Amino acid sequence: MLHDRERTAWHEGGHAVVACALGLEVITVTLGTSGGLTRLGSEPSHEDGLLFQLAGPVAEWLAAGPPGEGSLSDRVNAFREAFDITGDLSEADALVAKSEDQVRDLLLLRWPSVKLVARALVDRSGRLTGADLERLIRPGLAATELVVRVSAVPARFTASLVPGA
Repeated sequence: MLHDRERTAWHEGGHAVVACALGLEVITVTLGTSGGLTRLGSEPSHEDGLLFQLAGPVAEWLAAGPPGEGSLSDRVNAFREAFDITGDLSEADALVAKSEDQVRDLLLLRWPSVKLVARALVDRSGRLTGADLERLIRPGLAATELVVRVSAVPARFTASLVPGA
């Protein structure tokens, strides 16, 4: 079982690696006492924002099982992005489900990078700059190493975010 800080490191590592894969500028990645934050240089498009918001919860699922309550705000923000794209609740829901699969595939291809970022966040002071991130993952972006420890991510895991569900 992962400690909260490690779980948060995997979560933020997912956000950071997907942001880099999308070409978004990452300013900092930090772990705090009650969560983490991956700060971007500018507001992403709705499409990129949707993938970025889902990256943390999906990475957390891949590393540690169902995401914690802290992932709920990311899921809400992802749904808002999807609704802004589609303008329809059911279409937004379908887009989130499709995007979760895309994010999972993207993270699996870059899992060595996610692992490097998570380890660095835990081992260091809990803070990485964009330059730190580039040095850590640039060589790993082309890696296609298979994930050693992967559990199946269901197409939808909204229910697992609700306490007691």
